[in-house]
Amino acid sequence: MKVENLKYRYPNTTKLALDGLDFEIDKGSFIGIIGENGAGKSTLCQVFNGLVPGFFKGAYGGKVLIGDTEVAKTTVSKLCQKVGLVFQNPFNQLTGAKETVFEEIAFGLQNFGVLKEEMISRVNEVMELLDIADYRDRNPFDLSGGQMQRVALAGILAMKPEVIVLDEPTSQLDPAGSEEVFAAVDKLTKSGITIIMVEQKLEKLAEYCDRILWQRVSSV
Repeated sequence: MKVENLKYRYPNTTKLALDGLDFEIDKGSFIGIIGENGAGKSTLCQVFNGLVPGFFKGAYGGKVLIGDTEVAKTTVSKLCQKVGLVFQNPFNQLTGAKETVFEEIAFGLQNFGVLKEEMISRVNEVMELLDIADYRDRNPFDLSGGQMQRVALAGILAMKPEVIVLDEPTSQLDPAGSEEVFAAVDKLTKSGITIIMVEQKLEKLAEYCDRILWQRVSSV
């Protein structure tokens, strides 16, 4: 992944949310991003999966490449198959339309028309990987915060993205839940997936990440 002179300003504002970012991320690495409130960390996450500028519009400059794919020139629906975004609060990620963990994880695959046998195989695989197979028949909203976040992550992982972006995924969790999420994400790095995590827990990032990027508030 390569970010070249990335700039972005939200509609009806004068200050840049992102101002001239340049960096590269090696495939299969685990990168942490930290920074002050208002530094544009969540905006950067939304750039990676095309919500910025595709959904939010605004003024956009520079380039973000995922392999040979230029993000700003690719539809969000296509990017969803390359980049998975996990939100801060699992309540905002889970659909609420499914009654079991298995069905929740399979939801995205159903929408993309994945064949039934392949879908079952993928869901079983990610449940085992993230240690949530025992919850397969439970309602996702009956689980703990850490367990719910792992279900949300499993739904993304089942789509087989090249990159997973996590926007402060432990901010709503207690220490035990946070540890569950970090341990789950650490497993994913061993599978060759590129992980980008925005997080305020610097010590935990330093323990798990290959590299940490500091995002500063724009002065413009």
